[in-house]
Amino acid sequence: MNQCIFNLAALENRDLFMKQLLDFHPNWTLYAHGLLYKPAHEHLIDDALQDFYCKAFEKWEIIPKGHANQASAYLYKMLRNECNNVFRKKHHKESFSELKEAESQPLTIDHYSFEACELEIRSRLASFLKDLDLKIILMILEGYKCDEIAEEIGRTKNYVEVRLTRLRKKIRIHFN
Repeated sequence: MNQCIFNLAALENRDLFMKQLLDFHPNWTLYAHGLLYKPAHEHLIDDALQDFYCKAFEKWEIIPKGHANQASAYLYKMLRNECNNVFRKKHHKESFSELKEAESQPLTIDHYSFEACELEIRSRLASFLKDLDLKIILMILEGYKCDEIAEEIGRTKNYVEVRLTRLRKKIRIHFN
């Protein structure tokens, strides 16, 4: 990985900072490519970089300005987190659409593999949960936080937390 060291003067001015950030575009691309290295995830690199640039612009004030190395480390962590978020969100959308397909087809599997077990659990959940509740549960299983789920479904964080509490009780009843 190429080292990205910022000019300390660039850290004090937002416009200079963004110019220097964009000058290091090949470094960021190479790093994101290393994190999302599978050919099937190649299209996610641009999404992650775009989110990274937006977040860097928004959070410019809190980037460590004492040392250029600290700023670089902070930005690499920010890019890594954005790559993880983009991958997780893409994976969630694919798994939710697979569930809708699985609901329409009966499950006929002789031996239980992990995937078969997961599909059966998802179809059992779908049999007694509403679509919104099912989406909340699947997003929790994918690792989303309550505030991310709230943003995705257009509700408040409080709503999601209350629904989760009630859904846990419902699931315990159906699976015990």
